[in-house]
Amino acid sequence: MAAELTRFDGVALAVASTDLRTGNLPDTPIIQRILRNYNPSRSGDVYVVFEPNRFINDFDGTVVAASHGSPWRYDTHVPIVFTGPGVPAQRVSRPVETVDVALTLSLILGAKPPSGSAGVALHEVLPSITRTQE
Repeated sequence: MAAELTRFDGVALAVASTDLRTGNLPDTPIIQRILRNYNPSRSGDVYVVFEPNRFINDFDGTVVAASHGSPWRYDTHVPIVFTGPGVPAQRVSRPVETVDVALTLSLILGAKPPSGSAGVALHEVLPSITRTQE
C-alpha cells in the first residue's frame, strides 16, 4: 500500500508502519523526523508524507490552511525564547528540539529534570552561575 500511495500526486513518501517498527529503513534526516513523530500504538498502518507545501485541505467539508507534523523545515522550525535575570542574550544556531526546553528550564531553576526527559540542555542560554554548577 505504501508503494502505491507514493504514485499519488503530492505524496513525497509513504512508509509502512511495519518498516518503522522494525527499522527497515535508510538512516536519512526525513526518516529520523518520521520516527520521532511515529507512535506504534497510535499511528496508522502507513505514514504518508506530502510534498513540501502540500497537504489534505478538506476534512469532511472543513477546509484547513495549515498542517502540523510534516517533516519539512517550515513545519518543524519552532522559535524558542528564554529571558530573565542572568540569562545571556544569545542566538543558538545549532539544531535544537522542543524537548530541550524542559531540561534547560530545570537547570535554570535548579530543579530535578522531569522524569523521562529526553532533551539536551541549551547551555548557551544558561545563566553563568548555573553553568558552573553542572
